[in-house]
Amino acid sequence: MNQGMLVTATDYQPNDAYVVGKMEASDALDAARAGTQLMQREFAASAPPKYDMVIWGHSQGGHAALWASQLAESYDAATVPTHPTAPTTLVGVAAMAPASTFITLAGQPGVQPGDGLADWEMHQNIGLDLPAQSLQMQIGPALFAYIFGSWNELSQGRAPAATARFPAFPVADAPLALDSVVTTSGTGTVSTVQPMCLTGDAAKDVQKAVADYYDAKANQMLIPPVWNLPGGYRSGDYFKGGLDRTCQSTTVPAVAQWCSWMRWNLPGPLGDNPYAKAPMTAGSPVPLLIAQGTDDNIIHCVAPDGPPTDEIPGPADCMSRALFDSLSAAAYCVPGAQGRPSSHIELDTFRKIELRSPGRHFSIPGQISAGGGSTSSSELVFEGSPLQRFMASAFDRSAGPGCTTTVLNP
Repeated sequence: MNQGMLVTATDYQPNDAYVVGKMEASDALDAARAGTQLMQREFAASAPPKYDMVIWGHSQGGHAALWASQLAESYDAATVPTHPTAPTTLVGVAAMAPASTFITLAGQPGVQPGDGLADWEMHQNIGLDLPAQSLQMQIGPALFAYIFGSWNELSQGRAPAATARFPAFPVADAPLALDSVVTTSGTGTVSTVQPMCLTGDAAKDVQKAVADYYDAKANQMLIPPVWNLPGGYRSGDYFKGGLDRTCQSTTVPAVAQWCSWMRWNLPGPLGDNPYAKAPMTAGSPVPLLIAQGTDDNIIHCVAPDGPPTDEIPGPADCMSRALFDSLSAAAYCVPGAQGRPSSHIELDTFRKIELRSPGRHFSIPGQISAGGGSTSSSELVFEGSPLQRFMASAFDRSAGPGCTTTVLNP
């Protein structure tokens, strides 16, 4: 803002729109339009006639940023604001630990069934950065309560018309049946958790509502093929879910509908939806920064056990690497003139270094925005940070073509 940027931010939609890519995108793009309208109303003499736009988001916001950037050009061209609005041009996207690869697809390079985000998270007990069980949360059941509850609610409402330009979900796979994937006890969890916020003091209520799933045998939220309980399980054991395998093999139509919604809401080239599969302006991919810590057990990116390494985990261990690889192969790293990549994409990661670099889910927005690589107060400034350098290069069109994966604190 000190550099003259106009900043707009969205709030979440009501309870029926959690991780619904098209609705996240239109919210973000409408907010940007509203910002330009406000500038014109309040500062007409100095408001610019047009704007360059960089979209930034973290976690679900990273998912929203990717979706907004994929729809930006087509949505702005096809919809008309009710008030005069300066045009915006997408020039860059920054996605921090973005939600992606909810499920793996048959034939997807570098991954196997079980490597999808839903399967990694399903039985994950995350700390609120403390080891005591009473201070941890079963993050999978909490997030599934939001996703399954909101998608089920959305699917029961008015369906998009057959001629809709921007449908929010696959019309042929609605309405959904919650009890086709969620158990009776799980349905109670969904109704309890869905209205709650996963922030501040309310997070304690969510934590309490999903605590029983610490014993995944005594308390099962999802149907057996998806819950994937292993033989010999003991309370508190971690194991992957079975959604990937279920979606690749199910012959149950009601279950297949849920899988279709999962594939529809994937950002990037793997998404099974009618929209652009990469952030585009005038037919070319715009510069994209993806950032993640390699000690992130929410949007999974965790370095394998063993000696510290300066390498980024592969797609099977890192959601952002899988996303980077899919975008690189489909849009960004396709050889252009003189065999150079067609556009700019970078994956920047931070590895865990005790007391210096958490490399976790909630630390990555701060780490990528800090001027230096440590936690010293002199380096906790935005100017000169990796994110600031990327944004500056996007705005001044100096981000040259290239496909890079970098550990920023080797």
